[in-house]
Amino acid sequence: MNRLTYLLLIVTAAAAVPRAYAGWNPQQPPYYTVDSICRPFGMNERRACFTTDVDVSQPKAGSHFNGFLSEDGKQFAIYADTQPDSLLILDDYTIKVTYPDDKDLEARYCAQAGVATNDGQLVDSTLFCIDSTYWLHIPKPVK
Repeated sequence: MNRLTYLLLIVTAAAAVPRAYAGWNPQQPPYYTVDSICRPFGMNERRACFTTDVDVSQPKAGSHFNGFLSEDGKQFAIYADTQPDSLLILDDYTIKVTYPDDKDLEARYCAQAGVATNDGQLVDSTLFCIDSTYWLHIPKPVK
């Protein structure tokens, strides 16, 4: 097998592996920021918006999501990528965002988000759609 064939096989195999991604993407004003995508009819209708009193900057293992984190760390947005859901695991909370099937015309512009403690207690949940103005809040845990 020559080198080119070998290289093509490796690249093809790597592309076929599902991508597990967890991360905050850099904000790029004016369009790619927490404020711009959380604005009703903003840049990405399949998103969930949050305010927080806890540090979300360091996701735990098992997280897979795409999002923007405000400079002060008090607001963030998680938005749809290629996965059917997003998961952000923190020290005390788990945040799950699911994106309804694109075939459902009513739900194609929505995202269902929920915040739960890591022991399974639901903190809050809501459906975010293109015109949503609601922000889910993540409080400091009571210990």
